[in-house]
Amino acid sequence: MKGGQLVRMVVANTLRSRRHFALSAFGIVIGIAAFVFFLGLSQGVSKVLLGEVFPLDKVSVIAPQASVLGVDATKKLDDSVVKEIRANPMVKDAVPRMALAFPASGRGYIRRSEGSDDYQKLDFEVGGFCDGISPGYVAGEPNSQLFKYWGDEPNKKACLPDKKCADELYYCDQRDNLCHHRVPVYISQYLIEIYNAQFAATHGLPKIDKLMEWMASRGGLQRMRFYVTLGASMLGGSKKEAKKEDQREVEAVMLGKSDKAMPIGITIPIEYVRKWNQEYAGDEAARTYSSIVVTLKNKDDVAGFAGWLQQKPRNLRIEDRLGEQFATAI
Repeated sequence: MKGGQLVRMVVANTLRSRRHFALSAFGIVIGIAAFVFFLGLSQGVSKVLLGEVFPLDKVSVIAPQASVLGVDATKKLDDSVVKEIRANPMVKDAVPRMALAFPASGRGYIRRSEGSDDYQKLDFEVGGFCDGISPGYVAGEPNSQLFKYWGDEPNKKACLPDKKCADELYYCDQRDNLCHHRVPVYISQYLIEIYNAQFAATHGLPKIDKLMEWMASRGGLQRMRFYVTLGASMLGGSKKEAKKEDQREVEAVMLGKSDKAMPIGITIPIEYVRKWNQEYAGDEAARTYSSIVVTLKNKDDVAGFAGWLQQKPRNLRIEDRLGEQFATAI
């Protein structure tokens, strides 16, 4: 059949069945629109869930808990494990985290309203709710230039006669009467939400909306300080609590929030945790990490990497598999 004859036949059939043609065209348009909608939805959900909420290219590696006759036999995560993970061809980088391994308690004061001199004292447990990470891991976060270990800072200045320091980012350490930089701290958005929903309302305290603006309205970094007593616990009967004469107080400063901070607790430079663990819990605690944050070269390697971790003699696992389950569903 020639081209002209084919065109005439198609036109004749279309004119003869206008209703069927219109319904077919409408169905095709709806089908294409639905396809584009669901394709866009899946891409959007993937971007948010798998890119921000559950970033599949970044996983947390832990050692499964194990005990033998009541004795903790959990595998220790140390520098050798970090080195082995970094050598895996699927891995882009591996950053260890170290948890505080001894009791510590904290206290702080929150101004009830902007410009007010009325403060609410807050007491909280730090032991079990504090870990340390490498300063490079939080590069680009608010005030990240201050997130580092300040203990080796040379030429520390002597405290003023009133036991204070000229620079309010420093505090007077009673042990040597020298001004030490306050320990830099990050908190998570999740912790802020818990404070807003469960604590602020019941204690008549202001809710935190935008943290940096909230901090600025109350005096900035210089006013965002709190106190941590190392070796002391708020929980009665703690067998790991240090002797009274061995307990000491350090002061900290809140730099802001970060999604790289531990969800419930505070995150500080890892060198502080390492030195404190050695002082209060021993050498092994100063060498053992609580988890290792692994960035993969390709998010599709999660399953393969998880299988590699579970092989002997590693016997490790990924802490949270929820993101992987979402990826499979999507």
